Amino acid sequence: GSEMCIRDRDDIAPTPNLQTVLKAKQILVDNHITPEIINTGITGVKSAGGNRIAIFAMRSSATFISTAMFEEFAWPYLKQMILAFYEAGITSVVHCDGNWLPMLPYFKELPKGSCIIELDGATDIAKAYEILKGYQVIRGDVPPTLMAFGTPEEVTAYCDKLLDMAMDGGFILGTGCEVPLNCKVENLKALIDSVR
Repeated sequence: GSEMCIRDRDDIAPTPNLQTVLKAKQILVDNHITPEIINTGITGVKSAGGNRIAIFAMRSSATFISTAMFEEFAWPYLKQMILAFYEAGITSVVHCDGNWLPMLPYFKELPKGSCIIELDGATDIAKAYEILKGYQVIRGDVPPTLMAFGTPEEVTAYCDKLLDMAMDGGFILGTGCEVPLNCKVENLKALIDSVR
């Protein structure tokens, strides 16, 4: 038939999963976040005793859309969600795959500390840190490939570089995107030990 049911998690922006089914332009035009969606997220986090919510906004990066498109079609809804969660005492963890450098200044419009920006290697993390220092927390960006195929010494050196960059605070050391399934245990230990 011509009908399709799309079920998306309540704690994420609908754009990434819908874009796999529909044309990006249609999604950008039709994208809207209702108070019901936001309240579902707030209720879910509060009932679980949590204080953070994940927002997967990776298809809103400069890798996929222009800054003008971001400002018109993505930022108003992302901002609406982050502010609503912040007012409910919930920190938004915004997962930002792709190049977010042109979009990062928008996060300065939000209350300080209202979100954590998770970056992968596509965004220059040193430049991102300079843009958002004192406004939002950045998390990242030890490459998953390094975690899977590198040595503990290489992981430690990369982590040390990130920690030296972020000596003014507002930084969480972590992998870019996620810890890969084929991560070497000794590399994960090296990442953890680098902050001790």
